[in-house]
Amino acid sequence: MSDSELYRMARKRSRRKFWKLTLFTVFLLYPGVSSVIFSLFVCKEVDGVDYMVTDFTIRCHDDRWFKFLGPAVVMILIYPVGVPAFMFYLLRRYRKRLMSAAVRVQLGFLYEAYNLEMWYFELVDMAHKLIMTSLLAFMDVSFQMPAGMIVATIYLGIILLGRPYLRKGDDRLHLFAQTEIYLIVLAGFILFDSAAVGLDERTDILLSTVMIMLTVGVFLAFLIMAFMNVKKIVRNFQRDRREKKLAAINAERIARGEEPLEGGKRKGKKGQGKSKKELTDEKVAELANMKTTWAS
Repeated sequence: MSDSELYRMARKRSRRKFWKLTLFTVFLLYPGVSSVIFSLFVCKEVDGVDYMVTDFTIRCHDDRWFKFLGPAVVMILIYPVGVPAFMFYLLRRYRKRLMSAAVRVQLGFLYEAYNLEMWYFELVDMAHKLIMTSLLAFMDVSFQMPAGMIVATIYLGIILLGRPYLRKGDDRLHLFAQTEIYLIVLAGFILFDSAAVGLDERTDILLSTVMIMLTVGVFLAFLIMAFMNVKKIVRNFQRDRREKKLAAINAERIARGEEPLEGGKRKGKKGQGKSKKELTDEKVAELANMKTTWAS
């Protein structure tokens, strides 16, 4: 292979890694940026005048507000709508080559955690985040919490029935996190509904304790799952290392004209190259011979 071909391949790998980093950054910022863009259109009426909820110094629908209207509409088409549409286009375009190394380097973070038939599920999750963080704000305040519970329940059912993740532990963790979201929204609805009459101290402490426990519980579940995954990765790394070492030893034995060792065999002074089962069988036979000798 010539130097020019090696250089071209290196540039192609660098370009794919750059695209992966760019797409991952856009994906990571998607909920927050979308919420900021849509906040321009979320207004609240105070004494007959509409103000932006995020900044009550800015009036809605005045000359200053209309200056930001055009750029905001363009950004909606680019980010909240354009980003998932572009990612769906890429995934659908390469859906028959998702296991190839080139596609995995560039787009693997979008689908590698899911079953192949659920390659699009990350986009479903993005839609759920967009609804919960941005679109619910357009509804009446009294209906935001019930609508949030409806959306959380529907998405919980989708995860429960679809089982989209490759690792069952990820399914359980997502179900747990989604249940936490539903319960937090439910607690918010209870607090909002009882704002007029107020909560007694006991109920207030109970709700606060439950919400804190839910948040800490999800964090602990995440740490446990992360520890288990790291442990599995380390175990697989050690196994691969042993297999490579065994392959190197077998290559040397074959070169010397000796029989290769098999995986899972024990080596030692006694019974070198024999499996644990073979050593156990030999021990049983030895004890039987000893008993026969004593009987005679």
